[in-house]
Amino acid sequence: MRIPIAGSTMRVLLMCLLLQCLHAGAQQARTADSLRALLVKSHTDTAKCNVLQQLAAYYINKPGAEQEDVRYATGYATQALVLGKQIAYADGQAGSLALLAQISRENGDTAKARQYVDKALVFASSASPWPAMAKVYEEKAFQFDVVDQQQVKPKAHYYGLYVEQLRLHGQRDLKLADALKYYGDVLRANEEFAKSLHCLKQSLALYQDLHYTQLQDVYCLLGGVLYNLDDLQEAIKYLLLAKKLAEEAHDTSAVMYNIYNRLGITYEAVERFPEAGTYEEKAYQVAERLHDREAMSFFAANLADTYTELHQYDKAQQVITKGIALTPSNRPGILNMLQRRQFSLYIERKDYTAALRYFPIVKPMMENQQVWTSLQHRITSKTVQMFLATRNYTQAEKYIRKMEAYTTTNLAMLVRKTIEKHRFTLDSMQGNYIAAMRHYQRYMLYSDSMAMVKHDRQLAHLKVEYETEQKDRDLELKEKHISLLTMETDEQKELIQHEATKRNLSYVIGALLLSLLLISAWAYNIKRRANLQLKQQQFEINQRNITLKQLLDERDWLLKEVHHRVKNNLQIVISLLNSQALHLHNETARQALRESKNRMQAISLIHQKLYKSDSFSGVNMNYYVSELMDFLQDSFSIRDLVTVEMELDYADLDVSQAVPIGLIINEAVTNAIKYAVPHTVQPRIRIQLHSDDEQVALSISDNGAGFPPGFDPQASDSFGLSLIIGLVRQLRGNVTFNSDAGLQIDMTFPPSRILV
Repeated sequence: MRIPIAGSTMRVLLMCLLLQCLHAGAQQARTADSLRALLVKSHTDTAKCNVLQQLAAYYINKPGAEQEDVRYATGYATQALVLGKQIAYADGQAGSLALLAQISRENGDTAKARQYVDKALVFASSASPWPAMAKVYEEKAFQFDVVDQQQVKPKAHYYGLYVEQLRLHGQRDLKLADALKYYGDVLRANEEFAKSLHCLKQSLALYQDLHYTQLQDVYCLLGGVLYNLDDLQEAIKYLLLAKKLAEEAHDTSAVMYNIYNRLGITYEAVERFPEAGTYEEKAYQVAERLHDREAMSFFAANLADTYTELHQYDKAQQVITKGIALTPSNRPGILNMLQRRQFSLYIERKDYTAALRYFPIVKPMMENQQVWTSLQHRITSKTVQMFLATRNYTQAEKYIRKMEAYTTTNLAMLVRKTIEKHRFTLDSMQGNYIAAMRHYQRYMLYSDSMAMVKHDRQLAHLKVEYETEQKDRDLELKEKHISLLTMETDEQKELIQHEATKRNLSYVIGALLLSLLLISAWAYNIKRRANLQLKQQQFEINQRNITLKQLLDERDWLLKEVHHRVKNNLQIVISLLNSQALHLHNETARQALRESKNRMQAISLIHQKLYKSDSFSGVNMNYYVSELMDFLQDSFSIRDLVTVEMELDYADLDVSQAVPIGLIINEAVTNAIKYAVPHTVQPRIRIQLHSDDEQVALSISDNGAGFPPGFDPQASDSFGLSLIIGLVRQLRGNVTFNSDAGLQIDMTFPPSRILV
């Protein structure tokens, strides 16, 4: 699986969107004519300076501003600056300089824009009115590039000051909502993910309070930061909301390809690669329609990773080549990503000669401080993998040591895990088995630690949600209680008034009223006791529900842990068999070890699927059989030699049936590869799995020569055939062998109910 993309790689796509959103809803308070009329009527120089600034802002922020509008804006801002200097008006000078900085920046003269805004900062510090300070801080933030790692921190600092000014002066309008949204994305770029999430949720709440409905961009940003926080299911929820709103609005802007791209990388993170490829292709197509070369080159990098995961290496090579050709010369970061993917693709294809030739291109990235640490880590890890595959142990050791430099970053645990995995492989290949096992244990420890960190974060999130809901319920109960007390007080007042008016009535009437009062008091006590009993019962029910939820959560966690441990132990045994196979020269023994390893891998895949899914007993056979066949093709190196056809229902089977089915498929396919493939022109293996409420039908066939004449598989002493027959008997099913045109094995058995 690809390591999740760091926040830096998404920034280049969000800048256009957010800069547009910042002023999207802004309307000019007055027209140019009314502002000119106001300028004539202004009696003080201070008022004239302020109106001149408003005129400059009108023209520079005018939708579809042309060159003539820019000239007007420059002229009015310059007049305001000159007048501000003449009357020593600090606020006027600060605001005018900020406007001139904006004009220069939008004209592409960044050096002059920086000079103007630095001068404006001097005046803004002494200016008492807040609008000038806010404008200066906003413009200063725009002087920094969110794509450059060195510039993100100061950008976040100054834009934070701008947002603070808006908040301090009671601005609760679309301008503040836009600013909070943009600030949230800048914080994400600065890897302050928790703070970014808080800021984006504030922006969303303000938009909703203002009844603003075009929320697709803020949903998209929320999905992005939740991706960075590893809350992937919540991220997908927000991104699908963004997609729904954008498609309903027939949005064809850059917002659309941001949403599709984020959905793609999030689905890739949960290993749903077909969906990831679909959305990343859509993102590329939207960017292509917009003629956005920079976005196209970025999406090409993402598509290359997804195609590689799907083993579509030719497609991956095509998009990498096209992406490199499209990358603008002023975006070295995107070019670095594409070059890293090219290097990784050579290694995935086991084309180590090409990888070694390409290595001098990616090697400088390991030393370049401008390259993101996550990218350096991935390049170094692939370099180690390349030298291990080519048995250059000295160079492998050198670059493993180089990876130690990354353990001081926020990727420390991931880097440590990768280092231990590489050292395990290196020691195993050199015959240092004790050291290899020690490194493998550390690798599993880091893997478990990363899983527990994510689990603890999710538990904390659930706890906060539960406590918030509990507080809301408590407040609701208190409000109801206060309402009841108020009603009771009103009734008592009415009763006292009634008694006062009847005070002089006869003793008989007085006695009657007293009796009624006693009856009312008795009824009130009965009602109060009933309410207390109901509250006590409700409390007990709530406590039982809480206890039951805790027990269910513990059960789910323990089941996931069991499957995780079983998978890890099987992987240890598989790794030991791999290490032993390196030192065996007897081909029969090596073949036996490989068959044993494949059987254990078939079981391991099931437990891996179970601990990564929400269902702990059911296995999706479509995904499982596909992954098992991918493994067997790679294990026997037959991917380009044998045509594999699969017709699989999307059926979930109980683990008690999934394990025997996996072993049966492993034995049948292994038998076909050993005996049918070597002697067949255009060999083909076909697997069919169909399931309904009555039975499960599995068929495995090949186009080889089949069994020899007179061969009875039921009486054979072959271990593989005996294992297949025994496993079918375990499933309470029937099996038949047909050797007319190749070998076809058909079996049926009743489905087992999945335990929840």
